[in-house]
Amino acid sequence: MNTLKINSFRLVTLLCLVSLTYSCSSDDDASANATPTTLELLTSGTWYFESKSQGSYSLCQKESSFDFMPDGSIAVNFVDDLLEVCVYYGTINTTYTLDGLNIDIDLDQESIIGIIAYDPSLETLTIINDDGDFIVFDKIEG
Repeated sequence: MNTLKINSFRLVTLLCLVSLTYSCSSDDDASANATPTTLELLTSGTWYFESKSQGSYSLCQKESSFDFMPDGSIAVNFVDDLLEVCVYYGTINTTYTLDGLNIDIDLDQESIIGIIAYDPSLETLTIINDDGDFIVFDKIEG
């Protein structure tokens, strides 16, 4: 009789575990794996110069940052070398235009125009221009 109670308890426990497993929704998994939009990629944090196809960025230039806002504004903080010392040149509040994967960043004297190479991990942002030259941004300062 005791064995029957133990086996019945095990069966009920197993059925409860199985029912809990199948009652979980898969909606949470779908939203966690959803590919972010281009706007979500841009506005997911502060971006820093990492590398480019033509030349390289100095350690000081890699401290320059880009903060994209959902409304099309952007705060750009420029840092550059001056006699082997990093100099902060201030913040430029400017705009960018986004059309699908096409981006145009207005930087007063020049612009960065190109296509965003999508990185769904949100760790790097690459902009490729018509000539095939590229700029890579990441979220690590310096």
